Amino acid sequence: MKVIFLAEKDYANVGWAYMQALRSVGVDTQGFKTASHRFKYPYEFNIITPDRQAYIQKIVDSSDIIQVMHSSLGKMNIKLDYKKKNIVVHHGGSNYREQPSNLNTYWNKISRAAIIETPDLLHMGANNEYYIPAPVDTDMLMLTPDKFFDGNCPLRLAHYPTSAKMKGTDVIRKIIHDLKKKFDFEISISEISVPWNEHMGRISKCDIYIDQLVPILKGKLCGEYGVSTREAAALGKVVVSTHMGVAEYNKVFGDTKVVVSNTPEKMKENLIWLLSQSPEDIRRIQEETRNWIVSNHSFIATGKRLKSIYEKILN
Repeated sequence: MKVIFLAEKDYANVGWAYMQALRSVGVDTQGFKTASHRFKYPYEFNIITPDRQAYIQKIVDSSDIIQVMHSSLGKMNIKLDYKKKNIVVHHGGSNYREQPSNLNTYWNKISRAAIIETPDLLHMGANNEYYIPAPVDTDMLMLTPDKFFDGNCPLRLAHYPTSAKMKGTDVIRKIIHDLKKKFDFEISISEISVPWNEHMGRISKCDIYIDQLVPILKGKLCGEYGVSTREAAALGKVVVSTHMGVAEYNKVFGDTKVVVSNTPEKMKENLIWLLSQSPEDIRRIQEETRNWIVSNHSFIATGKRLKSIYEKILN
């Protein structure tokens, strides 16, 4: 089986992660996009340049599966043979969340299946949809056992939003301010975007990572937790985040280990609970969180799911 991934902009490096997942289970896979990511990931899809256009078109023409990322081909100048019926579309993020009807009208006519990245985007009209969150490199994002919380210092909390407005940072700051009156803990919050390696480095220094508290903007929820939740979990952190689609998640993957906090009141309640735990309990939750990510969202676990879907399409 040969698979090619195409993306105008591979947001959060999601397509690259899917590609690595497939490679981990022996699938011949390549990926291309039009521009590098501002987070400066150490590895990304190859960039489509004018001099490589014909070469990439040959790969597309000879591929068994064409996986289009983020609901958009953009300005790739790549021709797809719709008659082959081997196109799979990935829906994830604001593009699909804001205009599902328009995108479904287009993609449902030419794609055989849809990969849905977050549970809030399920059941919005895509044909033959499969819920598969983007995987993380659990081999690279791994702390040694002695890096789990040992109780020799106050618990360290952190929150590093890519967008303070979209992640509910102002409300999180207020909750933290209130908790500081009752509990002894360290807190690090920064709205400065840094390269991915630095971002992972600063998350690795905390014990509890607060990913987001999704606000309502323009009358709509802004979506599910991001890739940072899974990355923090892979680093062995307790992760606190909005998870509006937790019921849908549990149907497919079993109980999540995210500390689900869908309202300011629930986030405050959960943080009070965590700050009241013994060092042994915090370490146990960290280990359970790490094991959950490896079992459900590692490259190999996700690669097996994707490969099975592609095989169904080809058969």
